[in-house]
Amino acid sequence: MAAAALLALGIFIVDAFSPFGVAIAVLYVVVLLVANQFASRNGLILIGTGCFILTVIGFLFGHGNEPVSEATFRFLISLSAIIIATALLLRGRNVIAALEESEARYRMFLNISAVSFWRLDVHELNQILANLRAAGVRDLRRHAEDDPEFVSDAMKAVRIADVNHRGVERIGARTRDELIGQSVRYGWPKSTHDVFLRGVEAIFNGETSFQAETRVRTMQGNELDTLFCMSSPPEILDRGTILVAHIDITEQIEARKALAGMQADLAHAARLSMLGELTASIAHEVNQPLAAMATNGEAGLRWLERAQPHIEEARTALARIIADARRAADVIVRIRGIASKAPPAKAEQAVNPVIDETLQFVQHELQTHGVEVRLDLAADLPNVLMDRVQIQQVLSNLIVNAVQAMSEHGFSPPCITISSHADADGLVRVVVADNGPGIDADDRERLFDSFFTTKPGGMGLGLPISRSIVEAHGGTIAIDEQSGGGARFTVKLPSTSRTTTAAG
Repeated sequence: MAAAALLALGIFIVDAFSPFGVAIAVLYVVVLLVANQFASRNGLILIGTGCFILTVIGFLFGHGNEPVSEATFRFLISLSAIIIATALLLRGRNVIAALEESEARYRMFLNISAVSFWRLDVHELNQILANLRAAGVRDLRRHAEDDPEFVSDAMKAVRIADVNHRGVERIGARTRDELIGQSVRYGWPKSTHDVFLRGVEAIFNGETSFQAETRVRTMQGNELDTLFCMSSPPEILDRGTILVAHIDITEQIEARKALAGMQADLAHAARLSMLGELTASIAHEVNQPLAAMATNGEAGLRWLERAQPHIEEARTALARIIADARRAADVIVRIRGIASKAPPAKAEQAVNPVIDETLQFVQHELQTHGVEVRLDLAADLPNVLMDRVQIQQVLSNLIVNAVQAMSEHGFSPPCITISSHADADGLVRVVVADNGPGIDADDRERLFDSFFTTKPGGMGLGLPISRSIVEAHGGTIAIDEQSGGGARFTVKLPSTSRTTTAAG
């Protein structure tokens, strides 16, 4: 403050008593700039007014008796400069005050938010990506596959610039300062590196946002479920910054697991119910190889009890017994697989063998009702990532429903057509069609509703559970219009080639 006062005094003396023909009073702007560093808003107005008065006094003292001359114009210019400078400084203060208020509101919002917000410094990452572009890299994922250290290096190049209270709390740090300047590498477990790479790919490809479910590791080593949301518009990315939000989805994940468990229990109950409906088929499948074993056993004994045992014929009978035993064991394995309450185990496999195994399981049911099965299975279908038992359950349900519908209404000759094809969009399509009574138009919309059934004594769970199974595999199941009567169900499942393309 003293420096401003001395500066103002010096300018006044020079302006009032010096013979210089220049607008010395314009230098009062310097006084205002100095005062702006310490004075309040009202103080700045007061100092500006003082400079204005000193300029007037200096002019009157040095040139008060002179007619209008160059000194008068210099005087007016000086006054204008003082007024304009004071106004600009006040306006600048208003802008700064508004920015500070906005920043305070923004930080308050972030700190009271239940969402974990992070501002990340990506200057080094930007440089790495720029070098890769300059080197001709166009496919970042392929580059990462060729350079196993790329993801780790990229994580080291991303540092924490700011974080709100929720982020500090969720990551298990003691203070915000403990995190500022640290790389994000520790917070990403090995199992989540692919999500991080996808986020870097989004930046590399010029995308302005990215989100994915992932897990973060706390300072204590625990892993938490989170929805990772990244915002990287060019205006902040070019300044070496991106904004990230981690949304806690632990409860949603637990609810999803609980729902999956309930669906698995329902599916298990439906499978047991289906086994009850197929008791005759199961008994026939088991009894047939057992009866064959008894017959071959008796034949073998007769060959051995001869006065001159016929070893070769006995060996043939024993080989048949072994084959029948294996066939019976296979039946038991299939039944056990359907009846067991094992968790879903998806594996990449072909659809056609699953159709064949399903037909073996319901073969006696088909034969009992005289149902002809026509197959139109495409060769060289792409594989599907699926749980074999669950898809067999879906197909068995559709086939048994068709058999029962045709037998109840006396359609003759009853026929079921099962076809498999690959769609152009990477879906494997399985169609189960019959020549039965079909589905009433009024029932179509409710057909997949729980506990809705068109069968006397039906539970109304088969089709809803089948839909939940198919949808859990990323597919769809629907009833289609079919000319000429009958019901036609189409199951579509994504092939592994389509799933890989979507993930990439």
